[in-house]
Amino acid sequence: MKRAILVVSWLLLAEATVDWGQEPADPPYRVARLGFVVGSVSYRAAGVEDWVAATLNYPLVAGDRLWTAENSYAELQIGSTSIHLAPQAAFALTYLDDTVAQMSLSQGTLYVRIPALNEGETVEVDTPNGAVTLEAGSYRLDVDAEHETTLVTTRSGGADVSGNGPTFHVSPGRMMRLVGDEQITSSDAAPPDDWEESCAAVGELADASLAASENYVPP
Repeated sequence: MKRAILVVSWLLLAEATVDWGQEPADPPYRVARLGFVVGSVSYRAAGVEDWVAATLNYPLVAGDRLWTAENSYAELQIGSTSIHLAPQAAFALTYLDDTVAQMSLSQGTLYVRIPALNEGETVEVDTPNGAVTLEAGSYRLDVDAEHETTLVTTRSGGADVSGNGPTFHVSPGRMMRLVGDEQITSSDAAPPDDWEESCAAVGELADASLAASENYVPP
């Protein structure tokens, strides 16, 4: 009798393993980290409708969204790449794996700093009317959703901007304006404002810290 009960129990356990013991999904290769928050910054997880207050050091994955309210700021890191969000910015992380970081800015301003890219690695920022592919360097993007305008300013490095036509390259010290998905004009970059200068200063501090740490550990 005991043997029969043991056999039945084993069969039930085996059946449960088939039904419930599915292999868990692999974790993402990379995540973004919310490293700085000032003021009211809201977070919405992928597949969720409700917004909640963003939490410092919270990991972000593809599909997650951030919104910075008035007089509020945020910074997130993807490896050595840092993305700074100015007030009233609507940001989403749309795709992230070990070689591709794709994000969107549907409203507002961001400053992104990319110290280095490995071979085959890409960083792309999509706006409502264009796509911007970035080299290693530092950039500012401004999106005016109401007027369907995207401004791409290259401080260092180089950016390729495409709308509904040819792709244009934005060299250091230049700014490209994309209106709608076709009208593109280029001009000298405007000087950085106080917020952008503070973002650049954070990047310089990170460079100094990295240079110091290289004496002890690999980058």
